[in-house]
Amino acid sequence: ATVLCTLAASTALLGFCLILTGKLKLATLVQYLPLPVVGGYLAYIGLFCGQAGLGLMADIEVKHPTDLLQADARQCVLMAPGIILGTGLYVAVSKIPHFSVLPIIMILSILGFYALLYVQGISLEESREAGWVPSPQSSVEFWKVYDLYQPWKVHPWQMVRCFPTFLGMYLVVAFGSSLDVAAIQMDLGKPLDFNRELMVVGASNALSGMTGGFTGSYIFSQTIFLMRAGVDSKLACWAATVMQFGFFLMPTSPLPYIPNFFFGALLVFIMFDLAVDWLWYARLKLSFVEYVNLWASLLLVIVFDLELGMLLGCLVCVLGFVVTYARATSFEFVEGRARVVRTRYHSAVLKHAQQSHALSCIQLTGYIFFGSSQAIVTQVALAMDHFQECLAEDLEMEAENPRHQFLQPELYSRWQQHIVLDFSRVIGLDATAARSLSEIRHNCASYNAILIFAGMCPTVRSLLDAHGALSSDSVRNFTSINEALKWSEQEHLVGYDRSVLPLNVVRGGGIPEIVDILKYFLDIDHAERQHESRRNVRGKFMSCDMQLHRVLDDAHEQISAQFQKQVLRRGAVLFKKGDQSSAMWFVGDGQVSLT
Repeated sequence: ATVLCTLAASTALLGFCLILTGKLKLATLVQYLPLPVVGGYLAYIGLFCGQAGLGLMADIEVKHPTDLLQADARQCVLMAPGIILGTGLYVAVSKIPHFSVLPIIMILSILGFYALLYVQGISLEESREAGWVPSPQSSVEFWKVYDLYQPWKVHPWQMVRCFPTFLGMYLVVAFGSSLDVAAIQMDLGKPLDFNRELMVVGASNALSGMTGGFTGSYIFSQTIFLMRAGVDSKLACWAATVMQFGFFLMPTSPLPYIPNFFFGALLVFIMFDLAVDWLWYARLKLSFVEYVNLWASLLLVIVFDLELGMLLGCLVCVLGFVVTYARATSFEFVEGRARVVRTRYHSAVLKHAQQSHALSCIQLTGYIFFGSSQAIVTQVALAMDHFQECLAEDLEMEAENPRHQFLQPELYSRWQQHIVLDFSRVIGLDATAARSLSEIRHNCASYNAILIFAGMCPTVRSLLDAHGALSSDSVRNFTSINEALKWSEQEHLVGYDRSVLPLNVVRGGGIPEIVDILKYFLDIDHAERQHESRRNVRGKFMSCDMQLHRVLDDAHEQISAQFQKQVLRRGAVLFKKGDQSSAMWFVGDGQVSLT
């Protein structure tokens, strides 16, 4: 009496707990499980069904797949028809998408079995002795079972001792049912209400417990059969309910007349359906890392049981995410400019500073953690090395071509490299990343560079300050990226007095100097054709470009007076091939194409 009443009461209480869980909308938490873990769970369910089917047909207890290796020749013969029938069911349902395929094959398999017995003259009892058909079990009318429920004989303390077991049962049923809903949702391709489905399971358990029944969960196999048969109607569900209730009311059970390989074949069919889908076809829907995680989750569940295996599978997915996220680009070098109007000459100077990494702006995004911070440190070190190389090239180039220098020699020693870290898109960082960024501060100090932090939120700023990343004379901190770039650009432009640069500009003499510069462009083009060194050509281009911008800034009024403005409509012809050259055109607005 204690056992029966405890089971019934626990089932009813479980149902109410599941209904409450659905009301609190906690069932959707299972959707946070990684897809590879869910796939590994479903593949495990498939293998478990196949293992159970083989054990049922061979009449052996299978606790581990290796137990099947102990089957003798007779047991292998008993398993063979079920394996063949289950494989045929899977192939037929896959190739012929019609709802009648599955039930027709199932019915024909039973009729074929009894037809074979009749042809060979084998009786039902002989087939039972051979292990093909289960033996009948003694049963009583269902209403007589209630005579065993005697509440006055119940030991309450024994019921209380079962409470920890009840909690485990609640977690298994709630979690397992939610996982089954997730599996069905993925197969259907349309969203399901997890909480509503769990409440249905809870209502079923509550009704079962109050009527003296036992715990139940989602009928996963029934759902698979209906989906594979292409049946999407509530009528099929009502038909299954009525038939099961009819079997319950029957005075004798029909199960002793159905061959064992029939049930074994259905379980083998479920095994193929789940295992093939998730262990083979899933590779087309998952990335390589996720597919590896799926197999890892399956192996972990097999080795460490379901709960611990799924937990370890989640940890494997987390590790895979960390590795993938660490390899992803969480930063990039951008040509950031302050929102300040600059002259053409100053713009050219700043452009050269960015190209040589004298002014490097690095935009950080997302969450900076121990995996991605080291990549940032490496790239910043490469940027500082590149600046030193460019600085050495420029010094050598100016020594070889003093006439075309655009910087005074004494300014090179004052031209510090600025590394600007834009944190405006960073949502956070961990302690390891903060410690790695403090290494950038030490590297900048050794290279005599300035490290600039911009746009940090208070949490990030306090963590970096705690690790000493902000405490140095070579570090600057600004509240916005625009303020940081404005200060850095101004520092790079300090000392650029155009009146002392070479190619002195005489007011009113802008036009001849422009001609000289353009001729020098032609000389550069000739040098390229003569395969002059890339470094010298680059330096000449840079020098000429900056001088041209400087002249245009200084002699704007004088130059403008020498030009005539000409407006052309769309499609108009400016000149044709073969026309005599009489002028030089500069495009002020729009674009011109050669046809």
